[in-house]
Amino acid sequence: HRFATLLGFSVTVGVMGAMYGGAPVEMLMRDHGWMDVSKGLIILGAVLAGVTFMVFSNHKKDHEPKNPPSLRDDISALMRHKKVWWVALCAALMVGPLEGFADVWGRSFLINVYGLSKETAAFAPSLMFIGMAIGCPLLARVSEKYNSFLSITRYAGLGMGILCILFLYFKLSVAILYPVFFVIGILSAYQVLAIHLNGVSVSKDHAGLVTAFTNMVIMSFGSVFHYGIGSTMDLLWDGQTAAGVPVYAPQAYSISLGLIPLGCFLGFIGFQKLMGKRQKA
Repeated sequence: HRFATLLGFSVTVGVMGAMYGGAPVEMLMRDHGWMDVSKGLIILGAVLAGVTFMVFSNHKKDHEPKNPPSLRDDISALMRHKKVWWVALCAALMVGPLEGFADVWGRSFLINVYGLSKETAAFAPSLMFIGMAIGCPLLARVSEKYNSFLSITRYAGLGMGILCILFLYFKLSVAILYPVFFVIGILSAYQVLAIHLNGVSVSKDHAGLVTAFTNMVIMSFGSVFHYGIGSTMDLLWDGQTAAGVPVYAPQAYSISLGLIPLGCFLGFIGFQKLMGKRQKA
């Protein structure tokens, strides 16, 4: 009954690790080199894996299903559920604000289009991650309380699309830009709701594979957005460089990053159709 909320808190911890782990790792790399830091992280990961194995291997056998499904059964169940694929695809189309803008293109966009300083341009997109850290348990709890996972997920896509258009094509002041990025981050927590939707649409025996599959599809679309945005930027590049680095015109950013709200709107339409099918049923 609290799966979505607990998943939301788990994602929050992960997002906070991504937000605050970068600076310490960068310091360690500066002092000890990337090779030693990489080796240390590998050793730490191996230790954590060993501890995890020992903790979970001590669970009583009677807590495990008597006839656990095979991988073949899991995959067969996954192939039969078209709704799982539909939800995963629609959710993946909406990942652009976080995986396409905040983590890669946001800083350069704000410097070249808004004329912000490097420090401000680096901080502003991080508000999306802060918003998501807060939004994951928040949206999950609200969805559980009102049993509105699908409705909140689709309106999150619509909201992100509208807000992305605002800052991409209307030059907002920094005072407005900050809350816009923060709200987009909260709405990006729809990912937890989408994973929940798919997890509860199958039997408990197959829920593990289905939730993992959904997460894989959503995160893989980060690469799709990076490739699409980067390829479009290259097509619109006029050949200018600075210190050997390509310099893109503001118009190139606006056109290329337009793929992000387009994806959000397509995801909203997809979830809207799914909502219509559910109401007819």
